[in-house]
Amino acid sequence: MDLRKPRLDRVTLCKQGITSDDLFKAIDQRGSDLGNKQRNDSQPEFKEIRQLTIEARARRWSPARDIPWNSIRALPPDIESSISQICTTFLQFANTDLAILIKWLSKIDYATQVEKSFLITTVFDTARRFAAFQHRAVVSGEDVASTPTSHMCQYLLEIDSWLEALTSLCLLRGLFELTVFEYLSRHSYNVAERILYSNVIQDIARFLSYGLVSVRDYNAKNAHTKRNVCSIIEKGLKEFRLDLRVSSFRESLATIFAGGRGSKKSNGLSIFNEMVQVHIERLQKTLTWLDMRISTTELLDQTDNTL
Repeated sequence: MDLRKPRLDRVTLCKQGITSDDLFKAIDQRGSDLGNKQRNDSQPEFKEIRQLTIEARARRWSPARDIPWNSIRALPPDIESSISQICTTFLQFANTDLAILIKWLSKIDYATQVEKSFLITTVFDTARRFAAFQHRAVVSGEDVASTPTSHMCQYLLEIDSWLEALTSLCLLRGLFELTVFEYLSRHSYNVAERILYSNVIQDIARFLSYGLVSVRDYNAKNAHTKRNVCSIIEKGLKEFRLDLRVSSFRESLATIFAGGRGSKKSNGLSIFNEMVQVHIERLQKTLTWLDMRISTTELLDQTDNTL
């Protein structure tokens, strides 16, 4: 997936089964000079955004119709409890994303109606994600688990500009979720989970395709505002660091990755730490591509060998 190409070209890749690797292959050091070309028109490239909207509608999926929930069989209690815990965490994420998108949709000028239409499809995508994870959390008889309030969710809700909100949704939420769902897909226990994670990856990748290019182009033309955005991201990374330290999140993912607790949990924890390292590397490459000089060094000490 080449981010140097217009989004019109990249949309086709979604139909071929886009993966997170497709997104990150183009976000590397060589892409640091992209997006500096001045446009004749200061408005967004509406044709490209319209194509993303068409793609979103064409790939719309239903949690009730398209996920084979009957493929879920009884799992060991510790694994099922961990899956329920993780799904509950994603419910909190989706709920926060919905609140942010709905808040800013009403404030986007109707002159940019095409962009507004795409964001409405993102609202629908997020709502379906909420419904799907809510169902997966309880489909095996588990109650919806209680989960600590995410520091990142609270931080995102307090952001008071659309540019900062969009940048934060991409860098502080979307990129991390994409990596987590990729690892969950590798360690899924049934067809329902594999299809669910695949659909979610498609939705998030499409939003990132829109968001990252929009932020990159805006920063190239408005260097004076980029400093404020960088400050918001730097503060957000501190909140993200706190969330990574939440033991229930770390332990639940480690249990899922390991296939249970007991003697296997150390292997699951090593996979969790590997996942965090992969995310940090991808985040740093993306920041470089966006020409945002923000260090992720402080996140590197999140490797923890205890549960």
